[in-house]
Amino acid sequence: MAYLTATYSYAVGDLVRFKARANNADGWGDESNPNTGGATIMTVPVAMGPPIEDAATSHAQVALTWAELTTVSDTGGTPITSYSLEWDQGSGNWAALKGDPTPDTAASYVLPGVTAGAPYDFRLRAANAIGWGAYGPTVTVVPSSVPVQMATVTTAHTASVYARITWTAPDTRGAAITAYRVLIEAADGSMTEDLAYCDGSDPTVAVNLLCEVPMEALRAPPYSLAQGSLVAAQA
Repeated sequence: MAYLTATYSYAVGDLVRFKARANNADGWGDESNPNTGGATIMTVPVAMGPPIEDAATSHAQVALTWAELTTVSDTGGTPITSYSLEWDQGSGNWAALKGDPTPDTAASYVLPGVTAGAPYDFRLRAANAIGWGAYGPTVTVVPSSVPVQMATVTTAHTASVYARITWTAPDTRGAAITAYRVLIEAADGSMTEDLAYCDGSDPTVAVNLLCEVPMEALRAPPYSLAQGSLVAAQA
């Protein structure tokens, strides 16, 4: 096939056309008509694109999809027989997850039992009747999910002037905490996010896991708490 493409400028998928004639002591006979079917130019598939992280990825699994090879130029002129998904767990050693040695043409895969926050590398290649194509680019996936539900916050007085609100950092499920939301219950029972004293995007608040609200601020709108009211908060 390589000789035909190089010498006769065939493209992948082209029908290879031949004529023949016979010779004897009297000379050459007429040429045959060219064939109208039979061998076409085939090669291994092109390099795959990178796997795509699916929305189903979480702290406990990695979900991947990829674009199938469908055009003649991409498949190498013959149907795809398998997609091989490989991974590297950070050791520098690649191992097949699917498609090799057992053929598998599914264009998705879910890898369970991963470690939240750990980077995993993935790559793809495709095979047809001729053999395996080249590996595509590597993609790195760090499995993670939203943090678990926060534990109940703790409130206390500070010098009888402030209400101190403290909390415990939750399980991050693989992604670092970037901010907190602290809500305080108003006199009417509604929960209001406090951005004046408990702005959870403030690095000091986020790192120290606490904030302090002046009592006078709690007695004023939007909280309007009466003397002796319990300061109720959540994060």
